[in-house]
Amino acid sequence: MCTENDAVHLSELHYCDVTIEGMSEPVVALRDSGAQISLIKLDLISDRNLPKLGTIAIRGVVGDSVDAALVQLTIKPSPDPQYENIAPYINVMLVACDLSTDVDIILCESVVNQLDELET
Repeated sequence: MCTENDAVHLSELHYCDVTIEGMSEPVVALRDSGAQISLIKLDLISDRNLPKLGTIAIRGVVGDSVDAALVQLTIKPSPDPQYENIAPYINVMLVACDLSTDVDIILCESVVNQLDELET
């Protein structure tokens, strides 16, 4: 049983900037170790003519599932402005959907691990 004095401790969210090949500005990504697949805001890529690899049903923590397009992009970590990242881009499969969050991309753990290896 919780009392008024019990503090609720939530996990801290971790973010990073990534560069998407073909886009001039980096985008903000949430590093989500609990996500099963990476997501990208549909508005961010709607003007690009990306091939749709298929359709996938996704569902958040609450609510009904929705069908969304599966796309592939190439990304890499975005360095501080005074530096240039010469690492290769990695291929990432993402679900393009309407995200109700301030971030542009939500990265699943396997993609986060790949990006961390590039930074090393």
